[in-house]
Amino acid sequence: MVLNKQKIMEKIEKYLDIKSGEKVGGSGHLSNVSISQITIDEVNKTGKMVEVTFTYTVDIISEFSIAEEPDPENEPDPYDSYHYRKTEKITLDD
Repeated sequence: MVLNKQKIMEKIEKYLDIKSGEKVGGSGHLSNVSISQITIDEVNKTGKMVEVTFTYTVDIISEFSIAEEPDPENEPDPYDSYHYRKTEKITLDD
């Protein structure tokens, strides 16, 4: 099977599903992690493997936070631990 952009995105979404949803911190407080704005930055094929670099937005709403709608016109504040962009690499079978 050859991985096209749609198949790669499906695998990224499946990988990120584990990181999103309702979470409980060490102190027992609840938060909800939302992942959006996934972009594929780079795809490198080496033999039967495909290395994919991708970036996504993480929004965390805890029982203590006041939710603000993200402003798509502005970049996320790199010091905001509740709304930020993250880049990762994963290796997939081709």
